[in-house]
Amino acid sequence: MGGVHILHAGAATEGTASGVRELSRYGPALFRRRALEYVTEYRQGNAKLAVYRDTDVQSSWPANFRSMIERAPALMPMPDLLRFLLEYPSATLERSSELFYWQEAQFVLKPTIRINHLVIQDRPGATVIASKML
Repeated sequence: MGGVHILHAGAATEGTASGVRELSRYGPALFRRRALEYVTEYRQGNAKLAVYRDTDVQSSWPANFRSMIERAPALMPMPDLLRFLLEYPSATLERSSELFYWQEAQFVLKPTIRINHLVIQDRPGATVIASKML
């Protein structure tokens, strides 16, 4: 999806009674399709993650994620997990499983849909869970 919102009704349907009916009828299927397309694109690498355009300054999720996660103290003793999160899908992670899920949440008082990549790794003496919001 690369910078496009997950669900967009389109100018042709916005504000009309027939457009609202169409969105009510087809919106959930459209959302599921676009969410699947977004995850499919992400599975080609972090560069496919969205660019946020909710302010005057565009924000690149891959660059922000890298900056944030490289400094995470909890990941310092787990360079394999750090590498997996930064270089997905080209990096692999031993003894792990992963899944994708979506959730409804309130973000700054706005209803928001979040898509997440969850990774669970069995390590000696511990199980580590990492969740990456896409």
